[in-house]
Amino acid sequence: MAKLSRASLALLAILLAVGAVLYLAVFDVWVVPDGAPSTAALEPGDVVLVGRRSEPTKDALVRCSDPRTQAVVAGRVSALAGERVAATNGKAAGVEPGHVVVRKESQAEPAESLSLGRRTAPAPARKAPAAVASAPAAPASVEAGEMLPGQTCRRVVYRLWGRQGPFSEARRFSPIY
Repeated sequence: MAKLSRASLALLAILLAVGAVLYLAVFDVWVVPDGAPSTAALEPGDVVLVGRRSEPTKDALVRCSDPRTQAVVAGRVSALAGERVAATNGKAAGVEPGHVVVRKESQAEPAESLSLGRRTAPAPARKAPAAVASAPAAPASVEAGEMLPGQTCRRVVYRLWGRQGPFSEARRFSPIY
């Protein structure tokens, strides 16, 4: 019985060490704030894992820090730097170098008719329509997004549990795509 107790304690210590290494080096735990708009993938009160060294990829759900307001913005990446971007009213509204366009999933109103093109001049506004990466050069409707520095964005990887806690069946232990 003493060997079983020692083996159980050793296994528990190993699991705690692995969990601590993952927490310190790989993941960050984030609780979606109460004031955040509810999206298809995240609701206020959800406890999620965010990759510490992850970089934003196309259509990934990310958490970004807005340097202007110090607020946290969660949404899907619509465009990356250097992609083909949409222009509206003849003005390029492309993605600045080192930035990504994050579209909040709760935004339902599409922008006006947009045409595709390459970015040639800096866009004067920080708000930009979302990009369509490999679509033909024809008018399209895409949702508006917010341009944020890419280095502040981290990918949301996994939902640990929802507002009800870890013992509730709803919204527990699910990957986020």
